[in-house]
Amino acid sequence: MINILIKSTNQVVLKDMDNDGYTDLLYLDETGDGIVDKKIEFLGKVIMFDWDINALF
Repeated sequence: MINILIKSTNQVVLKDMDNDGYTDLLYLDETGDGIVDKKIEFLGKVIMFDWDINALF
């Protein structure tokens, strides 16, 4: 499990590449400068995010 602190929802972009209802890619802008700092590709089925505290996957 990876645990990333999310300050606001505009730091994160979720992509469902194959339209199956599950997140396939996550783009994370950690510094808030509009540049993607991390790109995470999911191999499993990811649908749950807790925006207030952490994104857990």
